[in-house]
Amino acid sequence: MEAEGVMRKRLLPRSKQAGEDASPASRSPVTRSPQPGVSLLSPHHRLPVPSPSSSSSPVTIWFPYTRERPWLTFTTEVNLLWWLALALSFLTRFWRIDFPHYVVFDEVHFGKFASYYLTRTFFFDVHPPLGKLIFAALGYSTGFNGSFLFTTIGLEYPHEVPFVLMRSASGLAGSLLVPCIYQVCG
Repeated sequence: MEAEGVMRKRLLPRSKQAGEDASPASRSPVTRSPQPGVSLLSPHHRLPVPSPSSSSSPVTIWFPYTRERPWLTFTTEVNLLWWLALALSFLTRFWRIDFPHYVVFDEVHFGKFASYYLTRTFFFDVHPPLGKLIFAALGYSTGFNGSFLFTTIGLEYPHEVPFVLMRSASGLAGSLLVPCIYQVCG
């Protein structure tokens, strides 16, 4: 009981302990308890206090961790149109990405240059090399040695060429582009 009395005295403003009325300026760093009859020091220490209608009601200092007033909160908003655009972009780019099993359109150029990088063959290209280097890195990571040269459109892929993975890199970049544009323009 003695400890409870000491704690209660600490919660009272100095002017209340001296028997005077506390001015509003002296109460600035402290707030009243949200529940009448309960003073919160932490979730484990609760001291009974008189109701707020009483003239000598003590005030409570809020500590960062309490159940009634959390110091860390998260709010989230879900944009359903953004998620729908993302899902549709993945669906349209990855639907049957393994078909056809033949060299198509720009795979002639990107695949050929990726093969040149993997075989360390000199070539000249007027375009920046990042896309071709990405395809070469994907081929290298799957064990492709650059033996298939992607010479003409319509050639059938041998089993050792990871063409689905190479197409997936372009599909992933194109899929992520749609929600980025939505975020910028929306």
